[in-house]
Amino acid sequence: MRWGSDIDGADSRFGWGRAAWQPLKILFPIRGLWRLAYLAVFPVVSVAQTQTISIAAVTDSVAFQPGLPQKGSPASIFVTGLEGSPGIIVATEYPLPKALDGINVWINSVPAPIFAIAFENGYQQVNVQVPWEVQGDPTNVAVFQNGIEAQVQVAYTGTTVTSPLSVFFADVNGFGIVQHVSDYSLVTPQNPAHAGEYLVAYGINLGPVSNTPASGTPSPFNPLAIAMPVFPVCSFGDSIIWGKQGQVPLGQSPALFVGLTPGTVGVYQVNFQVPASLPTGNVPISFGRVLSETDYTSCPGPGSFTILLTQESRSVLLPVQ
Repeated sequence: MRWGSDIDGADSRFGWGRAAWQPLKILFPIRGLWRLAYLAVFPVVSVAQTQTISIAAVTDSVAFQPGLPQKGSPASIFVTGLEGSPGIIVATEYPLPKALDGINVWINSVPAPIFAIAFENGYQQVNVQVPWEVQGDPTNVAVFQNGIEAQVQVAYTGTTVTSPLSVFFADVNGFGIVQHVSDYSLVTPQNPAHAGEYLVAYGINLGPVSNTPASGTPSPFNPLAIAMPVFPVCSFGDSIIWGKQGQVPLGQSPALFVGLTPGTVGVYQVNFQVPASLPTGNVPISFGRVLSETDYTSCPGPGSFTILLTQESRSVLLPVQ
């Protein structure tokens, strides 16, 4: 299997061809990063002549769950008081800029790459990548413009057992952004998945990777950036869980690959196979990860292994026929 300029010819089971991630140029920003519907929950007010910046909310850019996601993943910051013309300003080059339209965002005192900024009815949405270089869990957000600052402490929701983790992108109807590996077309009710075929789902919050790209820089093709455990976690098992959460699963598929999608910033992909026996219709799927840690001083070590954490993501719908 070759990963360089011949990536288009990669093994069809794994969906690493360039065509696999091309639709993300459209789907990723429209659904996840540039959505403005959230702004409607705040009443419209006028901005005073003396600039005052206020951070109304900080969320991940998949499910808009309050708090910051894991390092490397995209986050959305909802703000009032930033100055700019109505519309959307999108970063046009890589690496993504640390300043856009005179606006800077810092997370845990580290400058964050900016995807885009939207100005709508006196409110602003700033979409950034949580920098890989952040020390500890990301919990502090600061927004700057014209020497004016707004700062807020937020929850870290990149690792949680109290509520499902945000992982998979979905459209407005709850269908996951998933592709058929055979032709890289989207899985939709009109183009459903079938038993035995290989699929690729896209998301965030899937942990540290090998060959980590610099913040704001697209993930590499060769070598790939593959999800990996970090001590004291020595191993983990990833899978796709089929069926409604809280009920006995309809099935479980081992994840064939989990890592960053080449050519994108902050987007992970999960490659998996559809089980042979599933009911037809819109089947919920979620991502499951079981992590094991050692009680010794290094991995693997002679010490015993214990379960550290069991994670399961929010579910999305996948049409199956």
